[in-house]
Order: sequence, then C-alpha cells, then structure tokens
Amino acid sequence: MLKAAKRDLSSKELVSRLQTDQLERWVTMGKDPADIYKLYDLNYAGSRLLRDPQFSAWVKYVDDLKRRDHQNRSLVLR
Repeated sequence: MLKAAKRDLSSKELVSRLQTDQLERWVTMGKDPADIYKLYDLNYAGSRLLRDPQFSAWVKYVDDLKRRDHQNRSLVLR
C-alpha cells in the first residue's frame, strides 16, 4: 500500500515519513533484519534487488541497527 501511495506526489512526503518512523521503531525493538527483508518481499526481487527502493531502506535499517548495537555495547563497557 505504501509503495502505491509513494507514487502519488501529494502523499510521497507522508509515506516517506511513515517509513522512517516504522524503521526507527523496528531499530528500537531490535527486529531481525531477515524478518524485514521478507516483509519487503526482497527475497523475490531477483535480478532487480539492487534497484528496488525497499532494498535501500533495508540496508539503512541494518546500518542503523548495527550502530545502535555498537552504542549499546560501548555503554556496557564503560
């Protein structure tokens, strides 16, 4: 549903904000990246994987999750 709404210029900004908020929530929860990968149907992307906008969002999610985990480990070591 969000993919279709993102194509409409009037809702594109709102959809982007909703996606960002959702990714932040998942990072806070520590949701498994494999679950997000499947949720975005990236396991069916095949040769178009690297061009899929959802793939970019997933990579950002993994980076954010790693950053959060690294920060948490740093706090424990202090």
